[in-house]
Amino acid sequence: MPPPDYTLFVQEGDNTIYKNSATGGEADVDADKISWDGTNLILTLNGFDFTTTASDALIVPNAMMIVLNGENKIEGDSVGISGVVTFTGIGKIDIIGELTGLMCNSSVVNITGSAVVTANGGEFGVVCDILVAGGELYATGTLGNGICGNVLFTGGILVAEGGDQAINGGVETKVSGYRYIMGDGSNTTSYSAATDDISLGDNKYVKLTTERTTPLDLTSTSVDYEALSGPMTGINFNNTTIRTSVEGWIWNGAQKIFELHGMYIRTSSGTALTLPDGAIIELVNESVNMSITTNSGSSGIACNTGTFTITGDSGELTAIGNSSGISTNAAITLSGGTLTSIGNSAFGGVGYTVPAGYMYWTNSTRDPSPEDDFNIGNGTTTKIADGTGVKYARIKAVAAAETLGTLTVALTAGDGKVTLAAQTAATGFDFYYKNTAASQSASKPALDSTALTGWTKYTANADITGANGTEIFVQVVKVETSSSKIKAWGEDSATPALGAPVITITTQPAGNTTVTEGDISGSLTVAASVTQSKTLSYQWYKNSTNSNSGGTAESGSTSASFTIPTGLTKGTYYYYCVVSADGGAADVASSVAAVKVTGPPYKITFNRHDGFGGTAEITAYDGSPMPQITPPVLPGLTFKGYFSEEDGDGTKYYDKDGKSVHDGNSDHDELHANFE
Repeated sequence: MPPPDYTLFVQEGDNTIYKNSATGGEADVDADKISWDGTNLILTLNGFDFTTTASDALIVPNAMMIVLNGENKIEGDSVGISGVVTFTGIGKIDIIGELTGLMCNSSVVNITGSAVVTANGGEFGVVCDILVAGGELYATGTLGNGICGNVLFTGGILVAEGGDQAINGGVETKVSGYRYIMGDGSNTTSYSAATDDISLGDNKYVKLTTERTTPLDLTSTSVDYEALSGPMTGINFNNTTIRTSVEGWIWNGAQKIFELHGMYIRTSSGTALTLPDGAIIELVNESVNMSITTNSGSSGIACNTGTFTITGDSGELTAIGNSSGISTNAAITLSGGTLTSIGNSAFGGVGYTVPAGYMYWTNSTRDPSPEDDFNIGNGTTTKIADGTGVKYARIKAVAAAETLGTLTVALTAGDGKVTLAAQTAATGFDFYYKNTAASQSASKPALDSTALTGWTKYTANADITGANGTEIFVQVVKVETSSSKIKAWGEDSATPALGAPVITITTQPAGNTTVTEGDISGSLTVAASVTQSKTLSYQWYKNSTNSNSGGTAESGSTSASFTIPTGLTKGTYYYYCVVSADGGAADVASSVAAVKVTGPPYKITFNRHDGFGGTAEITAYDGSPMPQITPPVLPGLTFKGYFSEEDGDGTKYYDKDGKSVHDGNSDHDELHANFE
């Protein structure tokens, strides 16, 4: 179904979502996925997806709020959303425009709560001033600026990227500490104080995150939590609520899940992060937790009451402490991401046993180990213990080694051959085959081998000849075109066999034959061939309908030729022949032959009724077209044809030109001329 061609429009004091304007009629949208409260100026999105061919996808009034739940998308031909908006909630939204993703002409767009906003445009991601006070904003302008406007950053995450500049405007921070990266995203990381404004220059990439400078204790049920933007009175880490911070984390106390969205902690004393027993650290984005302190007893992360788990396929967690990077009295489970622990002992307490299949690097100093100096854990004895002199440890899952792929090979046995089915075409790859007398599964080619001598390239089904009764094995390899390296292998076998004989009818009986009742002669003939020099046999059938099945066998009619019965009366009869052969051949039925029997000849006389000239009489046959005649003439009148009755009544048999328009009928042996 084509996308709509209108803009979604909402206005103050009216709960209706319109097409284009207040007079454009109500838009066809799912009320469960989008709702508008015109009194309080709140637009709620719950998994709403809207793409339009109109210039703007959504126009909203100033000072309104969009509450996000689930994953949403707004896409316009030129602009995604136009208006002054505060984004909040726990969901995500992609705002897309061919020119600009998000645009407002005045005031400030706010990102708060846990809202995740992505704004993408061909020229600009965002055109307006922005306040990021929590949540996440990702703004991309392919050719121009990620953000064209000033930015006030007080918490959360901000990533801006532009073909010309990341941010075309100033950036002011109002948090106690922030961390920013500029350039191409991989250059030196800088830390700045709250009073600093960021000098952007012509950088095409800017990322800002908050940096916590006081410890975070997730085991506390009495101490009020104090965020970077100020204390949250009465909020503490009891085990029944979800806490969301502008610092880039979410704590689910009921499930003990600590989500990290690019968070940083740098404390001067104490333990940076304290976890309860059974906690899960989920690395949603690249996340680092640090504790740099002069207190010899401090750690980056501590879990003194039991186990905790770290998950996340692509995130990275770094824990640094003066005493230990991570200290725990029970096992640590690493099920994703990369973990780095640095301290006088990398792991305090019970230490850490490296899981099987994980790479790990260690060093007796706090400095990183060379990337190529790694070991592989076995899950039992590869333990990084407290007090062993290991001050640096890094652990991550081993990338799965490439192995020789498996191809499905399909062979079909035939007479003196097997047929190899073609593989589905794959861009950048070719296929080769080789046949052998025995299976090669124990000596298949090695991954990346280029030994293709004796192999045949193929793109369509291929026939491979062989003796009937002797099994043939066929290998197939998938080869990378650019390198000629073998990437996958497969094999199948089949045994050529003499199949059943095949009958082919080479000449079908005549489709239509006309004979005369009382003077019937002639025959119907079929010709056929059969493979393997088998003997053919025939049986003719008579049917009441024009079909080559369901007929009645004609007794004694068992040759290739069938004599039309001489006793047939007027009517149409249908015949066909079934050809058979010994050796298990499938029977083949011929096409249907229709035999039309006309009545015996009779004489027709023409009553010209005062006319003169023309044909006086003819010989005709019941059920057959009658011959052409010469019409009579009556001066002053026009001949209209011959009829079965006088004055043009009854059945018309001839037209004004003497052409038959009705088959012969012996009941009408005198026809009457009609003149007008």
